[in-house]
Amino acid sequence: MNTLLDQYRSEDGMVDYESLKQNPSDVEEIIAIIQSIDPESMEENDRKAFIINSYNFLVIHGIVQGGIEKTVKENTAFFKQNRISMNGDSASLDELEHLELRAQYNDPRIHFALNCGATSCPPLSKEILNGADLEEQLDDLTREALNDTTHVMIINEERIVRLSPIFDWYKEDFVQDGGVVRFINRFRTDSIPAGFTIVFREYDWSLNSN
Repeated sequence: MNTLLDQYRSEDGMVDYESLKQNPSDVEEIIAIIQSIDPESMEENDRKAFIINSYNFLVIHGIVQGGIEKTVKENTAFFKQNRISMNGDSASLDELEHLELRAQYNDPRIHFALNCGATSCPPLSKEILNGADLEEQLDDLTREALNDTTHVMIINEERIVRLSPIFDWYKEDFVQDGGVVRFINRFRTDSIPAGFTIVFREYDWSLNSN
């Protein structure tokens, strides 16, 4: 799995889908490996990492197999139709995210480890996640995303902060951490000042291709 990331992922987290489309077996082999593993037999952190990895590779597989050229929105059912078999059950991308991850783990850092194939997504991790290092990996991915202006842009002269709509769509996921701003400030080098107005920016669904 890391071999595919090394070969097709650029330093900024973009993906060379065109080359992958010339070598589709590279991602098909990974999907076959994922489907041969029983996640229910794993320890909690191993399972959590496995589901995140499965989501990210299933997105790549869906883009390659679906002939997606510019955006996953070319297929309006992309997150429902792309499915993977796990332990005899079939799960869609939506089900992996909302039922397997959000509902079971209550960990908002997950949002910064999942890559949905769009430019506004947090960048694809340079390595697969694993249970032993998962806490550190999730912290690192969250810190990387929240210190990037794609996700958090503080405009001091206007006293506003422009946030990724991820924080609007899933605002209830951040309540346990004291809300969106407090969560962000845990990972920011420069904290969002008190009293700044939050503005949610438009999500760029163009393909995260290099």
